[in-house]
Amino acid sequence: YYNTSHYHYLYVSADEAGNRVLSIISCDRFRTSEPMENPVILPPTGPVFLKVTFHRSVIRFFYAIEPDHWHLVGPALDGSILSDDYVRDDIHRYRPAFTGSFVGICCQDLSGQRGPADFDWFEYRETEGEVG
Repeated sequence: YYNTSHYHYLYVSADEAGNRVLSIISCDRFRTSEPMENPVILPPTGPVFLKVTFHRSVIRFFYAIEPDHWHLVGPALDGSILSDDYVRDDIHRYRPAFTGSFVGICCQDLSGQRGPADFDWFEYRETEGEVG
């Protein structure tokens, strides 16, 4: 996440049939897209593990139903859109920026029914040549 017009968002939601699904929303200069042709259908209950890797300008999302059994989700995404150098206005001056890109977890209850989301943990780890 860089700002409201530059982000990649891996999320768990429900489809029209009530299935729990995993998908991605990306936003580049206020243009949103869903880079996955079809969402991943998840088991109806139980934990879901989510992971992101960021290597140079390539972002990849992963999920697991069992710890350490990772599956790639969607295509490789352009991480360069999450940088100060990318975020410029139409006359090539910098837009006001904050401290750079972020990674984190969040919850939005779009139903208005105060549905909970439980997060057991969050870990950030920088590794040689890769962040994620």
